[in-house]
Amino acid sequence: MMLSARADYYRAYENYVALLVAEFGSYKVVNGQFIFPLQRTVDRYNVAAHAMAIAAKRVNELEDQKKQTPPQQVGWEQFVDGK
Repeated sequence: MMLSARADYYRAYENYVALLVAEFGSYKVVNGQFIFPLQRTVDRYNVAAHAMAIAAKRVNELEDQKKQTPPQQVGWEQFVDGK
């Protein structure tokens, strides 16, 4: 699951960067925000940024889930010891 989630994240990141590279020179950065001259480009940017945020959220959820799950060895020991 984690491998798939990371692949989705990197795919979304690739699309995000590709958009910025394709539009290089046509946008400005003001106070840390991209300013695009065309609404169509704004819409494409928002879609790419949203996809990247969703994918990052999924990776973080899986990492948190992994931290909360006891290691398999501990679980096995508890099973064997009857705890």
